[in-house]
Amino acid sequence: MPNLNQRKRRHKRFDVYWEAILEIETKEYHKYIPVPLLNMSKSGVLFYAENISYNSHHLAVAGHDNALNIIIYTPAKELDSKIAVKRYAWDDEFNAFAVGAEFKDTCPKNKEFTSWLVKNIKHYHQPVFIPEESIAYY
Repeated sequence: MPNLNQRKRRHKRFDVYWEAILEIETKEYHKYIPVPLLNMSKSGVLFYAENISYNSHHLAVAGHDNALNIIIYTPAKELDSKIAVKRYAWDDEFNAFAVGAEFKDTCPKNKEFTSWLVKNIKHYHQPVFIPEESIAYY
């Protein structure tokens, strides 16, 4: 796994294996991309993506334009939030980009849930996959 920890983290990260849906939405483009989520903290996530650019929409730029959203399937419930890509690096082991992103959705409900989740993450360590009905939708 590439080292995306060049600077000290604000919040402790926890290893997980949950699936998520990355949504890219602009005026001219809308795409859903299933991505594996490998760790998270109160403020962000690390996921893997096969590409860093989709239909000329670079993930790092799209996140700053509020065009990126992530739906994370946790054991407790779904977490849906806008994100901004902060860093990315190619990972030879996974043959994909490791993407570090920060939550941009500061609504109290999301902050409350992510805080609760990381406090209780030891109870929610099992893998979570995208529900079948959601796969059909995306």
